[in-house]
Amino acid sequence: MNIVYVNLQKDICYLYHVQSHFNELMSDLDFNNEFSLEYWSELNSFSNEDEAFVKNGCMILILLMTLDKINGSGDSLTDVYNSCYDAVQLVTPFSESELKLKNLVLSILSKSNTKESISKNDENLLSWVYSEFVEGYFKSAISI
Repeated sequence: MNIVYVNLQKDICYLYHVQSHFNELMSDLDFNNEFSLEYWSELNSFSNEDEAFVKNGCMILILLMTLDKINGSGDSLTDVYNSCYDAVQLVTPFSESELKLKNLVLSILSKSNTKESISKNDENLLSWVYSEFVEGYFKSAISI
């Protein structure tokens, strides 16, 4: 296991712990210091289902960066938008959940670029992300 992979795991675990203080995804994060890795650059380095935790976590971090831009509280995405979009587009999903997450991330990225509003369906999917991945992280830890 390389150091980049380990650092990604740490960031994702920390992210889920931060998110657990809320009942929904919270995108007002410090993407310059606390969550400063290039999550998009490693996104397609994961070739098997065992690495799904990190792959999904990277997509969620890109999603949160995008929401941060849409909400007007941050703009860490602008310089890396194309890299993020291209990386997510190349993701090979291993499950229906990953496919659903990938499609949501691509949709929200596109909306951030066109300044289109987030729909009620998007909001429902964001709630699903919280439930599926953040709460799922803690549920899986309990069942170990």
